[in-house]
Amino acid sequence: MVMIVMEIVCLVVLASLGHLAIGSNVTFPSVAVSDLDNNNTTITGSQLVLTDTEKDMMGSLVSLGSLPGAWLAGVLMAVIGRRFSMILSGVVCFGSWVGVALLSTPASLLVARAIAGIASGSMSVAGNTYAVEMADIEIRGAVALIPTVALMLGQVLTVVIGYVARYYVVALVCSSLPLAYVVAMAMLPESRLCSPSGCVKGLGREDRARKTLLRLRGHHGDVDAEIKE
Repeated sequence: MVMIVMEIVCLVVLASLGHLAIGSNVTFPSVAVSDLDNNNTTITGSQLVLTDTEKDMMGSLVSLGSLPGAWLAGVLMAVIGRRFSMILSGVVCFGSWVGVALLSTPASLLVARAIAGIASGSMSVAGNTYAVEMADIEIRGAVALIPTVALMLGQVLTVVIGYVARYYVVALVCSSLPLAYVVAMAMLPESRLCSPSGCVKGLGREDRARKTLLRLRGHHGDVDAEIKE
């Protein structure tokens, strides 16, 4: 039983790499604005000057973009599944970080931040859903804390790197988080096959769901009863 719980925790930890990326998106504006106030050169050597409004938008566009991102995740999860939704949002998040690091105009930088917000909203909804569906009901509450802890660690990580590196270096380092997230999700199972509702709502994959549940619940678990619930 302990081994099964540890496997579930490891799966959710890997799936929570997206929340690390979300946390890094949240605190990045303070790092970037502080850095550009001291040295406004970009990675290409050009100058990047932000107005007070543009500085505010560095953070607010992420929050604004997270709203359509969350709605989009709801649609995508129903159509292509949780795992592929998370992979897609991770790819978008990776692209937004690379854009922040390489783009050298205020307008392009703000567009990249808005895209980061869309990816963050999508990863938040899909990641939380994945964590809940992977865990058995007895440990579901504890496991659901992992994404939240990952989000806070992502915030701290970005600030710490920002103390010693330029904003574009921070962005490139942070881009490794969604990249690792995509790789991890490519190896993990689809969580809706572990959900009883997912097994009976027209998926037609009861055998595959049973194998996945046996992996997560153990051979002593009453898998058939969970599917029929």
